[in-house]
Amino acid sequence: MKKIFYLYVLFCQIPMVYCADYLCESFTWVVNLSKEDGIYETTSICVGKDTIINGMVYHLIDSYYPLRQSSDSILLYDRTSKDEVLLYDFSLQVGDSIELLADNFTGLPKRFAKVVKTDVISLLDGRKARRIEYENKYPRHVDIEFVGDASRGILGPLDNMFCESTLVGLYENNKVLYSTGVEPIEKESNIDFLYIDNSDTQNCRIKKLFQDASLQILLPDGRRFDALGREIK
Repeated sequence: MKKIFYLYVLFCQIPMVYCADYLCESFTWVVNLSKEDGIYETTSICVGKDTIINGMVYHLIDSYYPLRQSSDSILLYDRTSKDEVLLYDFSLQVGDSIELLADNFTGLPKRFAKVVKTDVISLLDGRKARRIEYENKYPRHVDIEFVGDASRGILGPLDNMFCESTLVGLYENNKVLYSTGVEPIEKESNIDFLYIDNSDTQNCRIKKLFQDASLQILLPDGRRFDALGREIK
């Protein structure tokens, strides 16, 4: 009996192993998007395949944005300027500032968000994450390790007047790590057709289209499935 007890104690003391990277391939950010043309959709943003640019390895986020982690920072390769820009810096302290990248899309003068508070929170799986709060006058309010922009997701700092995102939650292998309490748009709309594209990231992105049919799922290879997963010939 003692041997069993000792083994039990030993097992319970084994620490949980988490992915320490901010851009883990198992991460999915679910966001609601609103665009100036009136299109509203719920989409999943995934960490896609790697690409090499100027000898550096980047993860393609949402099949387009080249991001890489460097220590406590996340850097974006700007395809226009062909240079790296700072997307996140989770080592910032009170009084430090970070550039608001969305201004690059509007032509406005550069602005910087000033850090007013930092602390550490626990994600829903127990891992610790540093939280950084900025002055309220900026559109960027809170950044959280792993989550990114706490209200807009990993690509939140790139939001502009043409496209705005609202974070639903961060998931790892279908388990929720962080939730904002926001409901996906699909649950609020009369959508009867789902189109799944972005095969490079395991069909992660979901776009909604309106069709006069029952709920169907269309894969990039042309196959169709009903809501129960049955292929439609």
